[in-house]
Formats: sequence, C-alpha cells, structure tokens
Amino acid sequence: MNEILQVLDKLTLSQTPFEDCFQCLDSKVIKKKYSRGEVIISEFEEGRGVFFIHSGLVKLTKLDKNGKELIVSLKTRGDIITESGLFNKREYLYTNTATMIHEGEILYINTSLFEAELKACPLLIEKVIQNMGEQIEEFSTRLFERAYLDIYSNLLITIEKLSKKFGRRLNNKIYIDLPISVYDLSLLVGATRESTSRALSKLKSTHLIELKEKRIIILDWNKFSSLL
Repeated sequence: MNEILQVLDKLTLSQTPFEDCFQCLDSKVIKKKYSRGEVIISEFEEGRGVFFIHSGLVKLTKLDKNGKELIVSLKTRGDIITESGLFNKREYLYTNTATMIHEGEILYINTSLFEAELKACPLLIEKVIQNMGEQIEEFSTRLFERAYLDIYSNLLITIEKLSKKFGRRLNNKIYIDLPISVYDLSLLVGATRESTSRALSKLKSTHLIELKEKRIIILDWNKFSSLL
C-alpha cells in the first residue's frame, strides 16, 4: 500500500481497498518534512494542490478584520487540507493558513492529478465530499460558538473537542495528549489570553481540570460533561 493510501486509511468508507485508485500517483506524490512553527500554506496564497497530513499536528488559522489570528481547527494524520479547491474551474486562493505545530511530514499532490484519480474512484470521491462537509460543519459551529457563547462556555466546548480528538481515558479522567499553551487555547476560543486564563482558573478552582506540563487533564469527566 502506498503512502497516500496509508494516510487515507481513516477515510475508508468500507472494507473496499483504494489500491487501484492510486497506482499511477506513487511517483507524483511529494513528501516534505516541516519543523514546528513552519508555514505550509498561507491564506490568500494562490492554490497549488491538495495536502495530506502524513504525521505531526497542523493548525488552520484565519485573520480577522483587525489582523488577529484565530484557529479554525487542528488537523492530524490522515486529514486533508485545501480540499476546497477541488474541481474549481478558475484560479483559487487558499482560505486558511496552515502551520505545523508539531514537527511532521506533509504529502502534496497536484490538484488536477488528484481530481483525475477521484473521477476514476467514486468510492473515494464520496469520502472526500463527506470530509469537506464535516469541515464546513465544524467551521459553522465554531462561528456560532464564538458569536453567541460566553468565554467560559466556549472554553468548555473547546476542551471537550480536544478530548475527543486527542484524549486518552483512564477511569473517569481524560488525559489530553496535546501540549497546548494558554495562548493557543485563547486562539481556539477566540478570546484574549487574559480572559481565557481567567476561565481556566475558574475550571481549576472547581477541580474539573488540571494543567500539567501544558497538557490538560479532565479530572472528573462525568461532572465535566454535565456542564456541556
């Protein structure tokens, strides 16, 4: 199984393999290693292709009208970024900036080559469309949360989402295996660092969470989830 198939393993819709879909792409896939903090693509940069996360952790961000950075989502192995440019008949610009948070490798495929393979593999195109729908839903939900929820409620939901994606459960505790600073959390919540810090202190004072080496531990998942 080639590298694209390994990365797309989480996108498998059924037990049907995708080997035949990517036989001709082995020699056309570009793999590049990125260091922590290195920018993969920039918002409003001319689109060049489709990127897959082979390893590491990537944050997608946008700038608001005041130039403040907001984290749209966090992406891990198997996730696709820049899929919004697929089957776009005109030139397009990337809608987010993608930055490597943890060192890792990214796979890149020219858009037209990937589109040709999608046309030849209906099972795969169905899954990519599903992935795109999930991204739209995630973005819409995040916009709603930032617009209508207070910082404390927004922080609760953000930590819950992190626990689902990066959490490891042990009895009634959840260990979120993701080094994250208060500043990073503030970007996810869409609030100032000071406001986020106060909301975190409130959570810690009620013994719901603990911060240890920049990792969040939910001390009582049942009690925490009852607040959502």
